[in-house]
Amino acid sequence: MMNILIVYPYWTYPEVAIEFLVKMARRGHKITAIYAGDKKESIKAHNLNKNNITIYEVQHLDLSLGGKITKKYPYFLNFKRILSSIECDVIVIQLPLFLTTIQALKIAEKLRKPTVVEVHGVYAHRNLALDLAQKTYLYTIGQWEFKKATLVRCLTKEDAQEIMHYGAPYYKIRIVPNPVDTELFKPSLNRNDEVLIWTGRMVVEKGLTYLIKALDIVVHEYKHKEIQLLIVGDGPQRYLIMKLIKRYNLKSNVSLLGVLPRKRVAEYLSKASIFVFPSIKEGMPFSLLEALSSGLPVIGTNVSGVRNLIVHGYNGLLVPPKDPKAIAEAISYLLDNRSLRLKMSKSAREFIIANFSYQKILPKLEQLYNEAIEVYH
Repeated sequence: MMNILIVYPYWTYPEVAIEFLVKMARRGHKITAIYAGDKKESIKAHNLNKNNITIYEVQHLDLSLGGKITKKYPYFLNFKRILSSIECDVIVIQLPLFLTTIQALKIAEKLRKPTVVEVHGVYAHRNLALDLAQKTYLYTIGQWEFKKATLVRCLTKEDAQEIMHYGAPYYKIRIVPNPVDTELFKPSLNRNDEVLIWTGRMVVEKGLTYLIKALDIVVHEYKHKEIQLLIVGDGPQRYLIMKLIKRYNLKSNVSLLGVLPRKRVAEYLSKASIFVFPSIKEGMPFSLLEALSSGLPVIGTNVSGVRNLIVHGYNGLLVPPKDPKAIAEAISYLLDNRSLRLKMSKSAREFIIANFSYQKILPKLEQLYNEAIEVYH
């Protein structure tokens, strides 16, 4: 079994991260995780599962301009001393666009440790200026990171092809998708036929504004007056979404539930009727995996990370991105075809069980980490 050190810049969804650490530790591995915690005063170590998991909240500088660019953009302090004190066989580094990846790779090289850099979506769609900045970063620093890494993990073939454009050597790339907890996220017999649901972080690339515009068409043009949309999550676009709800007179049709514990999210997913996911750009979203595991037919956009999970007509419907009318038509179509929804629901659950459960994915990750150790030595 391995001693695995995982470096996160920060945790967007702590419950998801901890769930993964626990699942790995239960397979006999010793896990250490490092991330930029909420408190900067000191470095805190938490023994989560006695001897198997240790989590460090690392002192850091936050360069995110108050969360305007990303939730957090940390630069770790005293990082070399921390890494030098941790016994590990392999260092797994999350997300190449963060300064913490540069730091970790430099220190790992000095410590002579193998590394796996994980790409969860190549870059985040924001605006023209920030998109250009991210691509410039990838062409320069990112290229250096990919060459320094022992191996690179991508979630999809599309992401693998894209990072090769930024200088990632093809022979280093391995494709291992995200897993989902199929025991927590499962269907319920008690579904509400009039309930749509979306979960995630309210940022530009999630395309949530197009969903609100589509709902306006569904309610006021297609006359599905009783339809309800549950929005689970938070983020910088929250106030814009609230304005759109008011503008389109949808207050009685939309519930903003905020950030919820995962058990509550699982309950809402299990009882809804349709999951709508209008993203502009994705890696391999946990929200979508959890919805499919819950037996929800999905209306998703035809973009990488979504079309990898949605088989059109089988477990959901694919529509063009940034197209409220197409989203509205797909919603109305599924609302009017209950038998098709039930068929897609069964297919969605079977698809996840067969391909994306922890039982399927964790052995592939273990193989990847072991390979990095063998290649390095």
